[in-house]
Amino acid sequence: MMTPRAYRLAALAAATLTGSLAVACSSSSSSVGLSSNDRSDTVTVAAEQTGFVESGAGDPAFASPGSDIIVGDDAARDPLIGVRGFVGFDLTSLPRGINVQSATLVAAQCAISGSPFILGNVVVDHVTYAVPFDTTVFAANAIASQVGTLSTDASIGMRSLAVTSSVANDIAASRGSSQFRLRMSTNNDAGNGPSNQVIFASDSAHTQDCTPASGQQPRLIIVFLP
Repeated sequence: MMTPRAYRLAALAAATLTGSLAVACSSSSSSVGLSSNDRSDTVTVAAEQTGFVESGAGDPAFASPGSDIIVGDDAARDPLIGVRGFVGFDLTSLPRGINVQSATLVAAQCAISGSPFILGNVVVDHVTYAVPFDTTVFAANAIASQVGTLSTDASIGMRSLAVTSSVANDIAASRGSSQFRLRMSTNNDAGNGPSNQVIFASDSAHTQDCTPASGQQPRLIIVFLP
């Protein structure tokens, strides 16, 4: 049988345990509440700046903003003309002060001419240029060279590349756009023979080199924390 003093000690222990449980539950609820504010948002930005530039080894250099994105060479104009593609995305509509968790460049490889992959793979440089761009962007210094490989084969279909650090850099530097240059990794041109080109659609309705199809416009998918 418990003495009165033992009853009092047991009651005090129970009260202390109940208080500890209450504090623990309160602390747990507060932690969950804070993490619920860390929800990520996703925004898809459609390309507004697309096209290509030909180097002009024998002919004058040529820029074609607003057209499909062409990468490879152009033997029709000169045996030694390299072609590089360009695509840019307007960032000005994004909320200020966001923390970029991921950014993915998506483009539709919609046509192939010749054998472009004898020139290497399609790689991507992070660049910045005025809009509309001119021929100087062909060889302009990159912010970051070869941030990744967009395409390695001639199959038709969608291609994607993680460009998180590039987009985060653009936002941190208060640039209004994220802009990229697409080029062949090994050579600018094959030297002779037919043109060798990888073609990415500029948009779904007005592509000049491919069959119009939905979902072809290049886009930038950004996941961020407010």
